[in-house]
Amino acid sequence: AQVISIQSTFNSIFDLDPNSAAPVIVIMSLILSFEWMGGLRSVALTDTIQALVMIACFLMIPSIIKRHYGGWSGLDVETYPRPDFYQSFSKQQQWTFWQNSFINFSFFTLPHLLQRNYAARDLGSLKGAYIALAVGPWFTSFVGIFMGTMGVQILGAGASPANPFSAILEEIMNKGGFAYVVGVICLTASMAAIMSTADSLIIAISQLITMEFLKPCMPDVTPGQLTKYAKVTSLVAVVISVCIGLFWNEGILDLGKIQFPLSAQAVPAFVFGLFLTAKHDVHPWSIASGAIVSTVYVLVFYFSYLRIGEKNPKPVNAGISGLLINLFVIIVSEAIRRFLYGSDYNDEDKIVMIDHNSFRSNITLANEKTTTRKKGVYLLFPKRPLWDVPDLSRFCQSSDNSNRSSASITMSALSPKLVWSMMEGVEEPLTNPYWVCFFFLTISVVTPLMPSEQPPLFEHHVNQKTGSITTISSFVYPPIVV
Repeated sequence: AQVISIQSTFNSIFDLDPNSAAPVIVIMSLILSFEWMGGLRSVALTDTIQALVMIACFLMIPSIIKRHYGGWSGLDVETYPRPDFYQSFSKQQQWTFWQNSFINFSFFTLPHLLQRNYAARDLGSLKGAYIALAVGPWFTSFVGIFMGTMGVQILGAGASPANPFSAILEEIMNKGGFAYVVGVICLTASMAAIMSTADSLIIAISQLITMEFLKPCMPDVTPGQLTKYAKVTSLVAVVISVCIGLFWNEGILDLGKIQFPLSAQAVPAFVFGLFLTAKHDVHPWSIASGAIVSTVYVLVFYFSYLRIGEKNPKPVNAGISGLLINLFVIIVSEAIRRFLYGSDYNDEDKIVMIDHNSFRSNITLANEKTTTRKKGVYLLFPKRPLWDVPDLSRFCQSSDNSNRSSASITMSALSPKLVWSMMEGVEEPLTNPYWVCFFFLTISVVTPLMPSEQPPLFEHHVNQKTGSITTISSFVYPPIVV
């Protein structure tokens, strides 16, 4: 998606062929070099600067449009190029809006957002970032809606630019003076923001593959070797994304439509891991089974049904339906596992002994009950093959502060209890059932549930002097404009 955004924005700014691939290849090469040299710290710093610039420009643009084009009060209902903007949502749009509001709950599972959580300096910084993340859309959404609705009037009937945002800004810049300065800054900042977002996505992909896949498979890898593998991974990710962006015509639309449906399938793992008690915790394999089945369902359901317009698909969100399938598979898998094998949850009576210097090569299981806990790591579900034993060294706690060089160390299980100990002093709203009910109620209330497509439109044909016939849409009765 970032590749397409860079191509459309850059080519539009410099009046290049919309399909020209050379600029985006050069820009993506620069982004890759920035990622290799600066890493996540540089991305965070540049994102902060760009955000401040973008917010300032976004606050100025509505006043510029209001001055030069009159704002919403200057629009004529009868001559507006998109009269359907004055209508209420159709039933399908209302149902889709409601589902999209729910599916956006999975925003926190996006890899590059999680990565920034890990990179936060402290809890205060993380809270400040989330406050900005919650408040920011209230400003940007209004400006986006205002620019979009006014942009239809500014660009005129029949206009379909490859990048409407750039096209509207170019029209504003044509007014000269202060409008030109703001337009230039806004275009430049938006281009830089797209590049920075692409950079953070590349870093997230690199980190996931190297730390969650390559490092566990190669326990003896050195930091220098891991850095080289990370750079190769970034290069491969850039090449694949450029190819998808340039040669998959509908790629940005398809990827955008399945992004949140796919990320939503990770929500059960987070919720179960945080809030289930010891006796009710779910085995990782049950959670993985649900995630795999639902992910395959989302891809198949979208590309074989929702994407095909000829089938006139129902407004069913692949992510919502996939999440229901996910939960169903988890419940059935866990029920079958407990029926066949019983609950093997580790109530701190089964210890997995590890050697700190050779975690993967020297590991033994002790299923007998023991009171010796000084040299072990407690696993919630110890009955598992060796390759499925997670590396918990990042959560280690030395049992003897005077002997930190010892090969044997003590670790707590990566469990809800450990996570909550890290969250001590922090109020978690999701643990409050009243807050959760209010959350879902609010999403339903903001959904525009009303009679669809009101006021209705009717089409009539007008004979022109040239002999051609023009179809004009008019309202049966005028809409109420506040």
